[in-house]
Amino acid sequence: MSSTFPITYNGGALDLSPRVAQNTTIVASPAGASETIVGSVTVPSGISITLGVLVVCTFGVTIGTSGVSYQARVRNTNVSGTVVGNTGVATATAANLYTVTVIGFDTAAVAGTLEKVTLTVASGAATSTVTPLTVVAICI
Repeated sequence: MSSTFPITYNGGALDLSPRVAQNTTIVASPAGASETIVGSVTVPSGISITLGVLVVCTFGVTIGTSGVSYQARVRNTNVSGTVVGNTGVATATAANLYTVTVIGFDTAAVAGTLEKVTLTVASGAATSTVTPLTVVAICI
């Protein structure tokens, strides 16, 4: 039996704020049935990313006329970028309000680039309304 104690660290004085970014700006609300960027966050610059970037986004959406389902995704860089997070398709009813949370982990993220959150409302004949949104990127 060894009397050696394990190494422990106290994170009380460790500032992780340069590794976290957040944004609350709604980029757009989806019109019709097209995939639309609803939120965006810039990955912090000047840091080393060892494993990737965790992206967490939550928002509300009131489904537009004729909408029958929605799907939220996290993509790197733009609306055609690689999907790194996906809610899957969720059934919805037009004029109802839904709370959506989508989480992604981008292993190819680069400091200073963008992570985008998109929303598609299937069969939507009118604009759906995205309400307060928060998207956070945590660099690991």
